[in-house]
Amino acid sequence: EGRYDLKKVDKALGDRIEELALHILGEPNLGLSSGDEYRYGNKGSLCVTIAGGFRGRWYDFETGEGGGALKLIQNRRQSDFKSALQYALHFIETTEATREHH
Repeated sequence: EGRYDLKKVDKALGDRIEELALHILGEPNLGLSSGDEYRYGNKGSLCVTIAGGFRGRWYDFETGEGGGALKLIQNRRQSDFKSALQYALHFIETTEATREHH
């Protein structure tokens, strides 16, 4: 089993946060979203920051949970850390391949 630099994984996910949010959460509530954040739910209580100093972070105002992109995967997919990491690595690899072909 390989060791992964979690800072690099988190940075790679943060660099792809728009794609990740759309992939995991679907389309945001456009009426409540802005250029800096995607908002989800009728009241926009789930916030994913897509620009600025907190890019790649999220917070759920209903549950009080939040964190980085890897934690978002874990939370929304209800998976353990290892499964979330495998999902993240696959997502990064897939989006990397897509980006290289454009």
